[in-house]
Amino acid sequence: MSLTVLLSQLEQLSTQLEALLDQEFECLKASDIEAFEILQVEKTQVLAALGNPATIEAINTLQSDSAIIAEYGVDASALWTTITAALARCKDKHQRNEIVITRKLDTVRAALDTIKSPNLQNTVDTYDRLGRLGNRSGKSSLGKV
Repeated sequence: MSLTVLLSQLEQLSTQLEALLDQEFECLKASDIEAFEILQVEKTQVLAALGNPATIEAINTLQSDSAIIAEYGVDASALWTTITAALARCKDKHQRNEIVITRKLDTVRAALDTIKSPNLQNTVDTYDRLGRLGNRSGKSSLGKV
C-alpha cells in the first residue's frame, strides 16, 4: 500500500471517528440510548479499521521516522499533521464521552441505592426554604396529629 493511499485512508477514518464521537456525545446529552447503541456498531467498525495490525505498524513507522513523510512532499506532511491532530481530538472527545457516561452511571447508581434503602429518611438530605439541612430525625415538622 502506498503512503498516499494510507494517509488518505487514515484521514477518512479519523474524520469519521471524530464525527461519530460528536454524535455519541449528542446522544449521551439527550439520553438517547437507542441511537447511542446504533452508533456503537459503526464506531466499532472504524476502530477495527484503525486497529488493523498493518495500519498500526504503518502508523508506528511513520511516527518513528519523519523522513518517510518528508520524502513525499509538503502535501503528505500536511496530511499527516491533520491526521495526528484529528486523532488527538478523537482521544479528547472519547475521554469527554467517558466522563459523561461515568456521571450518568453514578447518578443511576445513587438513585438505585436510594430506592433500595430500607429507610429513605436516613439517606436523603432535605432542605428547608432557607437552604438549611432539614429535619433528619424522621419527625414531621407539622407536629403531632
